[in-house]
Amino acid sequence: MIMQRYPHKDSVQAISQATGRDRKTIAKVVADQTDENAPVRRSRPSKLDPYTEEYIAERGAQGCQN
Repeated sequence: MIMQRYPHKDSVQAISQATGRDRKTIAKVVADQTDENAPVRRSRPSKLDPYTEEYIAERGAQGCQN
């Protein structure tokens, strides 16, 4: 119901009053649904990437679970 009303230019406060939910909850739902247009963060490779797989496998073989 929240996302049905938001594209019709209803304010967060108006949706909050109509649904009985807190305005922060409405704002959070709207932000989660509209993040599709947010810029995508690119991750850079690390100098340690080639060594991490081996290290994790070695630690697992030693019995380390964390």
